[in-house]
Amino acid sequence: MYKFGTILKPVGLKGEVKVFSDSDFLIERLTKGQVFKTSKGDLTLTSASLGSNVHRVKFVELKSIEEAEKFRQVDLMLDELNTSLLEDDEFFVADLVGCDVYENNQLIGQVLEVIDYVAHPVLRIGNEGYSFMVPFITQFVPQVKIESNRIDVELIEGMR
Repeated sequence: MYKFGTILKPVGLKGEVKVFSDSDFLIERLTKGQVFKTSKGDLTLTSASLGSNVHRVKFVELKSIEEAEKFRQVDLMLDELNTSLLEDDEFFVADLVGCDVYENNQLIGQVLEVIDYVAHPVLRIGNEGYSFMVPFITQFVPQVKIESNRIDVELIEGMR
């Protein structure tokens, strides 16, 4: 199970909700009939209007604002990641977060989050109370080994 997003609040009177998600492959995941697991029961998607990170979503089970209100701040979970959606040099954000980051074979931190900017994603790497950003491009991130939970970086002066 992995977290797809979080229901923020109801929208309108007919049970639609706003969902925050920075997940990958939104179009493939927000399709009619997709079932999300929650702490309050399963929700089946009927429609979605995509935004940048906040989406307007309708579920079969939520028919009123009162029903939708009960799901405020509830996480939406999916059973598994569909790796067939990936190209050879692509990775799921969920796979990158938590990876150990090495420079010159020395551990320098862990990936705390992946921020999706227009030009390219950026890794926020944390270590002992501070964090720094590394553009997720080949120049700075030459090797990613998801199976080993390892990312190798080549930083320039002032980046850390």
